[in-house]
Amino acid sequence: MRLAVGGALAVLAVAGGALLPAWQGSKQADAQQQTARPFKVRLPQLARDGLSPVGQNQFATSATAVYSGGKANITARVTAEQTDLVVVDIEVYGPPGTRVNQQYFNGASLNAKEERAFNVTWTPPAGAAPGTYVVKVGIFATGPEWETLFHWNDNAATFVVP
Repeated sequence: MRLAVGGALAVLAVAGGALLPAWQGSKQADAQQQTARPFKVRLPQLARDGLSPVGQNQFATSATAVYSGGKANITARVTAEQTDLVVVDIEVYGPPGTRVNQQYFNGASLNAKEERAFNVTWTPPAGAAPGTYVVKVGIFATGPEWETLFHWNDNAATFVVP
C-alpha cells in the first residue's frame, strides 16, 4: 500500500493490525515480520532543518527588531488558534545567510487567539559583518528533539548592523 503526499519517503509495516515503523527494530516487529507487509508513505517536502510545517495556518507570528546601542532588541509575537504548549524558536541570520544567534522558549504556553510576546536581546560579537540581518520565528512541538514543526516565518523582521 502506498500513500503519496509528496517529498521524503518513510517506510512503515502493517503487522497484526498495528502500524509500525519498518526501522523500529523491536522484538514485536521482528516476531511479526512474516506477517508484516511494508508500504511506503511519502511525507511533505522538507523545510528548515529537515522539517515541514504541519500546522502553518494554526499560528501567526511577527516580530520587530531595533538595533541600537550595539545590540538588537527583538520582540516576536505569537498567536495560536487554540491553546497549546510549544517551543518558540527565535533565530537571527547574518548577511551571508548563516545563523548567528538562536534563543528559544521551551514549554511556552499559548492561549487560544491571544497574542504573546517573546523578547530577545542579541549583541553582535566584535567584527560582526555589517548589513541586513533577518529574524526568523519557528513554532515546534515540545520535546527533546523538536520533531514537529508547526509554523515557520522565514522573514519575521529585519534590522541593520552598521
